[in-house]
Amino acid sequence: MYWSQNKFLGNQGFKDTMSRSRFRRLTEYLHLNDNTTQGPVGSPEYDWLHKIRPFIEMTRRNFQRYMMPGQCQSIDEGMIRYKGHYFAKQYTPCKPIKRGMKVWMSMERCQTSSYCFNHIRSTWRWSNTSSSTWG
Repeated sequence: MYWSQNKFLGNQGFKDTMSRSRFRRLTEYLHLNDNTTQGPVGSPEYDWLHKIRPFIEMTRRNFQRYMMPGQCQSIDEGMIRYKGHYFAKQYTPCKPIKRGMKVWMSMERCQTSSYCFNHIRSTWRWSNTSSSTWG
């Protein structure tokens, strides 16, 4: 999509930076977790987000490290836009982001800004739930 010839879909910044084939080669070898530590499919040790789990946990730790929550807090749902294959992808036709992954966020809400200091993914379709806690 970023490399599309359509002037409304393509992104010239991406096109100028690298070719689509180079981007695919780089992402082919980019790994965030060791695939040999993944449990077998169907077992309680199987994690659907195993490949990006270190990134998810790193963001959670950093969100909590750099912000001490005050009195104005809320728990809010958010949707991460995603059109690929994922077992818990949700479709909400009346929302701005119609397809994606639902996450629950613990937010610091002030009059001027919002800050997410914790998040977990929604696993409403399966009994296999995330081991993440609100901490």
